[in-house]
Amino acid sequence: MDGPVSTPHRFLVPTAITLIGAGAVVLVVAWLQPDVTVTGVADGGSFAPAALRDVQITALVDPAEVEVILDGAPAPVRRDDKRFLLDASSLPEGEHTILITSPDAAMPLPGPGTKIDFTVDATAPAMLVDPVAPTALDASAR
Repeated sequence: MDGPVSTPHRFLVPTAITLIGAGAVVLVVAWLQPDVTVTGVADGGSFAPAALRDVQITALVDPAEVEVILDGAPAPVRRDDKRFLLDASSLPEGEHTILITSPDAAMPLPGPGTKIDFTVDATAPAMLVDPVAPTALDASAR
């Protein structure tokens, strides 16, 4: 008697394909997440020196593998567990760049790094007020 052949493994191939696809999606999502998070300064921003007292840099990788460069030289950072703290309040007025390099947390390759260009502006804004000429109503009030 010929009948349908029982195939207990008929779900094996679709399950394997689904698991491989899900793994690829997880890897891509992890790869797209930033490896470094910086708070206290934003790319393209302009900041007063006092606002740059507490720049925090957090990396997803071993902090020993992270390099923080400020204007082309190693930055004077303090390590606080997995964070780096940078007091940039003594920077002179003008444009500055922070470059943070670290290995990619999701792939065994060098990460692209994080580059933040910002401006230190210690000059208080000036307010100019044009004088208002007296009117006839002003003369009658005297």
